[in-house]
Amino acid sequence: MAEDNTSPSSAKVAQASPIKANTYTNSAAYSTCPDPPVEKLQRAYRHEMDGKVVLVSFKEFMDFFMSEPDIPPLPEHFAASLGLESIPVKPESAMYPPLMEKLNTAGFAPGYRFVATPHRSDPNDSSGLRVDGGMYLDKEYPEDGQHTSWSRIELLIECKTGDVTGDPFDDTMESGEPNSDERRKVLGQVMSYACRVFKRQHRTHQFTLMMLGSSARIIRWDRSGVVATKKFNYMEEPEKLVGFIWVLARLPAEKRGIDPTVTRVEKNSEDWQLMQDRSKQKRLLGGKFAVQEHAREAFKASLNNSELWKIRVDAQPPSDGSESETVITSRYFLVGEPTFMSDGLSGRGTRGYVAIDLSDPEGPFVFLKDVWRVDHVGIRKEGEILGYLNGRDVQNIPTKICDGDVDPLSPQTTVSQKIWKKKHPGDEDKCPLKTHTHYRLVVREIGLPMDQFENGRELIYLVSKCIGAHRGAYLQGIIHRDISCGNVLIGVKEYVDAKGNFKRERDDMSDVPRQQNRTGTWQFLSVNVLRDPKKKVTVEDELESFFHLVLYYAIRYLPHNCSDVAGWMYGYFDGFTYMDEEYFGGKAKSDTISSGVLDAGGKPLKFYTSPPREGFPEPPAHPINQYFRQQLLAFQAYNTLYRVDHDMIQPAAPNLDSTTEGSNEDSEGERSAADWFSSFTSGQETTPNEPTTLTDAEREVLEMRCEILRDHRSMIIHYGHIWKLLAKPPLHEKIADQMSKDYRPDKDAKKPKVPKSKKDSKTGESVLEPSPESRTGLPSTSASGPTVPRIPNVSQTGRGMSQGASGAMKTRKKRGALHDGEPFEAPPSAKRSASGA
Repeated sequence: MAEDNTSPSSAKVAQASPIKANTYTNSAAYSTCPDPPVEKLQRAYRHEMDGKVVLVSFKEFMDFFMSEPDIPPLPEHFAASLGLESIPVKPESAMYPPLMEKLNTAGFAPGYRFVATPHRSDPNDSSGLRVDGGMYLDKEYPEDGQHTSWSRIELLIECKTGDVTGDPFDDTMESGEPNSDERRKVLGQVMSYACRVFKRQHRTHQFTLMMLGSSARIIRWDRSGVVATKKFNYMEEPEKLVGFIWVLARLPAEKRGIDPTVTRVEKNSEDWQLMQDRSKQKRLLGGKFAVQEHAREAFKASLNNSELWKIRVDAQPPSDGSESETVITSRYFLVGEPTFMSDGLSGRGTRGYVAIDLSDPEGPFVFLKDVWRVDHVGIRKEGEILGYLNGRDVQNIPTKICDGDVDPLSPQTTVSQKIWKKKHPGDEDKCPLKTHTHYRLVVREIGLPMDQFENGRELIYLVSKCIGAHRGAYLQGIIHRDISCGNVLIGVKEYVDAKGNFKRERDDMSDVPRQQNRTGTWQFLSVNVLRDPKKKVTVEDELESFFHLVLYYAIRYLPHNCSDVAGWMYGYFDGFTYMDEEYFGGKAKSDTISSGVLDAGGKPLKFYTSPPREGFPEPPAHPINQYFRQQLLAFQAYNTLYRVDHDMIQPAAPNLDSTTEGSNEDSEGERSAADWFSSFTSGQETTPNEPTTLTDAEREVLEMRCEILRDHRSMIIHYGHIWKLLAKPPLHEKIADQMSKDYRPDKDAKKPKVPKSKKDSKTGESVLEPSPESRTGLPSTSASGPTVPRIPNVSQTGRGMSQGASGAMKTRKKRGALHDGEPFEAPPSAKRSASGA
């Protein structure tokens, strides 16, 4: 390999939510279920499609999607000659052979073959899902003609015997969505098949044919929603079903949903050989030092049992109003399997790849992000934000190489929302479907997952650097709004110093901040954001999200006294409450912030320097306990102020053009951790708070407790104090992941212990019995101290749930967001913005 005397920054797999692992098969149903059962996924999928169904007539469907002037018309009497009326409708297994035989009639769909695959799943896919049948290119259909191939299928065909009970849609409902549980399960089922196609192929949209006894529907899925025909009787009107397939088999690839900017890398081709070589050969710096080894290993893993692809990125310069903005430079990248892929069908559909840049094939690996961005007025592209921050020297964020909408002269934009608006004239501004445009971003760094922190001390340091990156962006007028373990990475800096010594340093790297109406990751949202669907996200909310981030890793990888980690995490991170058709934060997280106590089954959660063992003395307490105590004290006080004032205290909004203090203060990227923390020990920024219903003395007590929340600098200083505590003695306390890999919230017999509770006299809801001091979140005071009023604990929603509000309230477990995870686009059930936009 060629030598490289630059100073590359290395890294590895980007993950997008707390429950994402580093393979595309893992889903986002729960923070405690890295690979949820199929029925859970299908339930999540159908919730995700709530409000996003559009039903149209067969003619409208054909006019919208299948219009192509050069296709010859269906010959007269051809549809009738196929004899579809002879296909048995029961049992289901009897439908497959004659259906496929008739669809394979010579001359009907030239170049394609219809195959029944009801019994064997795709051997290259771990989901175990299989569809009843499908249409494949002649040269690409399954070799044995019996198993589903998600990476090659063109048209999904699913058969049901009942034209009502098996129907995933309902023509009688204005929403088009069925009410019965059985039919809703079918919707989740067919959505799960479409999801597999989107995961294994590069598509803009996908078609499904539903056979419902003697009836049928045709469905088109994209990242915005779903459009389906109203049900028709194919035995009485065979020209509809036959006419659809006749046109589909003759449409150009783009209209069938194939992305023309991505091509397969064929085995033994020049590109294929380059990928094999790069996966095996170490890249050397200074002729002898191997760099980016974690990236090479990730790239090597992505080639196993995977389709290989060449992806085009249409790089566009920043818009400056000049003619140069129309200049497009196409660059090509080689990738294997995504190292990260968000779950779900509607939404951003984010994929992340470790890639070879063909403009420098022997150079550093890079990271390519493929996403269907929300394309609404006022929402900036991620690359635009990243380039802006790179230009302002904001540290610890990725370095943009290139970005752009896919095929910008003919953008790949979703269509479902347009059909919804056509069907709802006058209500266009109420459309629940978002417009998504296909977009790609390439960055230099490839980050290690944060779970590879070495010990508690490094965890505190790395998260403090995240806060520093957040601060740098905030001072340039940008707030992240999606703090999660998928959006923070460990950057690895590798270089040769002036003395010729090879250096490898680990540092934080935060993902690019999100657009204003970006929805955050449910598990890490602050309590106040979870309470109020319309709340604007503030710095204090983000600082609380960083607290939840530290807790997420500590409970999994540091010794403690909690005996059921998965159950505890399920309650704390995935919990939610439901009232009046709206989702709010879970009880466990809310009680923790309100009481200022982390509960571990009726006793305070306590971390140790080594794992406790039965029959042995309790291990020494871990210094990180002080971090959690002081953080909770601050958030408890702040939470009380928020509840009293009903308005978040925050620093004044910064000027976008500001180049004052902090804009490039963190340029000491390679200073020691000690230097990093010491750089924040003077000149703290403060913003006065305006008292409202509290007396000055009462407010002073609370404000003193939440002093570290006033600004980023104060919080980083606090992290620095904890970092120093963790140095004595040096700890090597990190242990293997304590979260059960096969935990199933609905089936696991081992339930998390709960603290002593009592019944709320008005709602009957079980609530924690807090200590006298924690009931209000205010400190107990002596006779000589200020008298602090007892403020009743406001309900989880801030809308009187614990005050006997009307409407049934249920306590459930909030499933993780299928995003974007991003990080993700939204908690599918909630569908609301953390920013309230």
